[in-house]
Amino acid sequence: MPKPRPSRPPRPPRASPELIRLVRETRPVAEWNTAVNEESWRLVRAEGGNRCGPEQYARGRQSLIDQGRVPPLHPNAW
Repeated sequence: MPKPRPSRPPRPPRASPELIRLVRETRPVAEWNTAVNEESWRLVRAEGGNRCGPEQYARGRQSLIDQGRVPPLHPNAW
């Protein structure tokens, strides 16, 4: 006799409209922060360093701005 098939897990609950709005508002900020982090580490590694502090993050941020990538407005600034 074959084993009974396990039941499927329940569907995940739908996201609330508030959560969807929050994600949409904060996604550009998170992407900007990730870009600053990557650019800062790229600059540090290009110089042969292995530490990234506030000065390096400021340089990475300025480097992105110089490339024409401006930071998004933070949702709390509205």
